[in-house]
Amino acid sequence: MMGVGYLLLLIVAAFANPSKSQEVQFEVITEVKPDECNVVTELGDTITVHYYMYINGSVMESSRVLNDGKPVQIVLGEESVLPGWNIGLLGMCVGEIRRLILPPEYGFGIHARGVINGKTVLIFTMELADIRKTSPVAKNSTEPEAQAPKASDAIQEEL
Repeated sequence: MMGVGYLLLLIVAAFANPSKSQEVQFEVITEVKPDECNVVTELGDTITVHYYMYINGSVMESSRVLNDGKPVQIVLGEESVLPGWNIGLLGMCVGEIRRLILPPEYGFGIHARGVINGKTVLIFTMELADIRKTSPVAKNSTEPEAQAPKASDAIQEEL
């Protein structure tokens, strides 16, 4: 019986260890992709998104709760936007839903923000509602993958 208690203690300690978050990799998972996509997001675009932010499996914040349920508007590439959003929302189509897994360096870093401790791994579910282009050029929908920057490519450029 003492072995089970010790094992449970080890499991709790492993999950409570803040250094564990350093092992989490930045990840972008496409959950829903529209059949048609004529325009994709690029750096400098003003985009409108709905989001849910999860910490340890619990919803901590949501655009559907804040701001009278209206989506938030950001400019991709601005410093005020989380680094993980600037990378993970590139190449999205209106109606697309992505899950972003952000280790601290792609989220809030080592600094606490309200109830969020420093070094916290953030998980977001993002739904793109609108794109306002900085230039009037639209992407060809027949080859969205070839033309859209991939989040993994952007990460490699960052490193």
